[in-house]
Amino acid sequence: MPIHKLVEGHQHFVDNFAKAENEYLRQLAEEGQRPDTLIVSCSDSRVIPELITGASPGHLFVVRNVGNMVPPYATKNMTVGSALEYAIDYLQVQHVIVLGHYKCGAMAALRGLFGPGGKASQGPLPTSPLVTWLQYAEASYQEAVQKGALDTDAWLETLVEENVLQQLANMIEYPVVRGAVERGDVKLHAWTYSLDESLLYFFDAARNGFTSSAEAAKTGGTGQMTIDEIEREDNVK
Repeated sequence: MPIHKLVEGHQHFVDNFAKAENEYLRQLAEEGQRPDTLIVSCSDSRVIPELITGASPGHLFVVRNVGNMVPPYATKNMTVGSALEYAIDYLQVQHVIVLGHYKCGAMAALRGLFGPGGKASQGPLPTSPLVTWLQYAEASYQEAVQKGALDTDAWLETLVEENVLQQLANMIEYPVVRGAVERGDVKLHAWTYSLDESLLYFFDAARNGFTSSAEAAKTGGTGQMTIDEIEREDNVK
């Protein structure tokens, strides 16, 4: 989208939404935010958490990065950890969601790094920011390998799903997250989004797989996972 279209879009926001919701936005500005949910999502321009969930300003606290990653606590990379602490301890969110999406370019890139003949097999990996960041998903790749998914046509879909589960496994390494979940203050959820269908999928522990939001609506499923379920899915430490 050309930059002037963004400027025009802002004016449309001012003239329409901001004026119509003036009192609500003023209240947010004066009283502060109190979102109920934190979402860790991919930076992909096609995946907009607020849009696909119908959330208004103030409803979601969103962290977006390449591949919807949560760096393991031991790495001391607190880019996401700082948001987790702020959302849980200060905003007191009640739900934390890792939201992946099918056809994720970051997940596809993992095969070129860690797959047969990939860069990792040819020597030390480059130290570029992107390659360094993608290494936080190496365990997700190895999970998919263990399932034999890379020999199927659905390897990328499986890798996307494994990465959502793996990032939740990384998340519960953070004391602020584990403590809040164990106290019952926070619930964790595993979600994926289909670009083709414009549809969310939720993890169903009973089925050991992701099910569409349309199907989950019949049972009230929201992709919620317990610490035990997350740890059970984490076969690559």
